[in-house]
Amino acid sequence: YPCLLAASDFYAHHRAHPELTYSDRVIYSPSVPVFRDDKGAFLPEPYRVSFLTAAAPNFGAILRSQPEHAAAVPVILQRRAARVLRVAAAHGHRRLVLGAWGCGVFGNDPAVVAAAFRASLRDNRFFDDVVFAVLDRSRDTPVLAAFADAFSNNGHGDRLVTPPSER
Repeated sequence: YPCLLAASDFYAHHRAHPELTYSDRVIYSPSVPVFRDDKGAFLPEPYRVSFLTAAAPNFGAILRSQPEHAAAVPVILQRRAARVLRVAAAHGHRRLVLGAWGCGVFGNDPAVVAAAFRASLRDNRFFDDVVFAVLDRSRDTPVLAAFADAFSNNGHGDRLVTPPSER
């Protein structure tokens, strides 16, 4: 997409710096047309949404290759979650769909990620509605459980959404 090509410095920075914690840089991609549904079929009418792109630390790789950075990951996640929310607020977005950021292949602890977003949302009351779309296909659903625990009965209107196949 052209807005990602315009943010080549984001990718150049990450290629030039070997730290697996990555950076706090955020790409804002406004008004991106969505023209396919969840199954890949074309929609009768496209709709537009804005995206934020930010790298979560690669915790699994950090443990293997750069263990000296492991203790900093919770602080990095907290700072980066707050930054993502500030960028969304600065562009006037009042409704967000967020994910379980880095809890898949990057191996971040779902409870730490959920706590980072919960604290950042508590400190940033700009948003009317925040939804966490969590895909967790594992048998005991640890990712979903961590987010449900962090956001249950929080009184802020934040909620979890699981895909229909997971319900």
